[in-house]
Amino acid sequence: MWYRRISHLVNLARERRRQGEAGAPKVPFRLELETLRQLDRLQIVGHRSLRGDRIGIRQSNRSKPSTEFREHRMYVPGDDIRFLDWRASARHEQIFIRQGEMPKDVIVYLLVDCSASMNWGNQPKRELQLALAASLGYMALNNGDRLYMAPYGDRRNVEFGPASGRGYISGFIRHLSLLRYGGQSDLESAVRTLAKRVSRGGILFILSDLLEKGDLSEVLSAVPAPKWRVNVFHLLHPAEIDPEIRGTFELEDSENSRKANFDLTNEAIRRYKERLDGWQNQLERTAVDHHASYTLINTNWALSKEVLPHLRERQILVRV
Repeated sequence: MWYRRISHLVNLARERRRQGEAGAPKVPFRLELETLRQLDRLQIVGHRSLRGDRIGIRQSNRSKPSTEFREHRMYVPGDDIRFLDWRASARHEQIFIRQGEMPKDVIVYLLVDCSASMNWGNQPKRELQLALAASLGYMALNNGDRLYMAPYGDRRNVEFGPASGRGYISGFIRHLSLLRYGGQSDLESAVRTLAKRVSRGGILFILSDLLEKGDLSEVLSAVPAPKWRVNVFHLLHPAEIDPEIRGTFELEDSENSRKANFDLTNEAIRRYKERLDGWQNQLERTAVDHHASYTLINTNWALSKEVLPHLRERQILVRV
């Protein structure tokens, strides 16, 4: 939400809305050289059971005859004799084929919240959101996975992908920089639309402040495990996590423009923090119940020094 003192003459809310209507961020996000070096050594975690229709670099449960040994199986007529294991066959008086692992790709899906609330803050929440989306897309394309990004909200934004290969990295980052923010969002509708279009599943990232009506349980029910590996990134500004303002304010909802007056005393802020903690705990329990991952991210964190190490600790990213 946007706030201003009742006595102020400047209509801050109207100015914020004009910035939202303008579309792309005024200050473009950037991936620093140090961040790119980190990303080159990282991969998004995905389970072997996730489907992959193309050859990639991920480990899988699929096997094929290969000179790279993983296990044996009995020879059947029609097998390529190049993969016969003659020594094992001679020892056991049976004919064995050497089995190797067939590496696969997966699709990484990014759902990016483009509602007006992501514009909020002296350092807007969208800046870290876009940098984080760019990092996830970079890792996916750099490691042989396919990437699909769907912005959701009231603005007319264009989807990206599915795309595969490092050659799409610059185009994806440029695509992110053109996203427009404003209005309200409907995460449940966005997830259900994706689930209807996609039968194979994959790795799904939701990048949102979750400041909307709806039940996260209904959202996650549409993308069940193990077909989907879902990661919910809850992006909140430090002023939302630990408000410092005190006094009488008129608050305006950034998405529906509703206004209300509040006396923000120490007791009111204490109750706010209690409700915020309860909300976060409920979201995390809901994610666990649906075998998904929930991560709270402070949007003032530094991407390379705080966000990426945090995601490694949460085992969402892994070194390669």
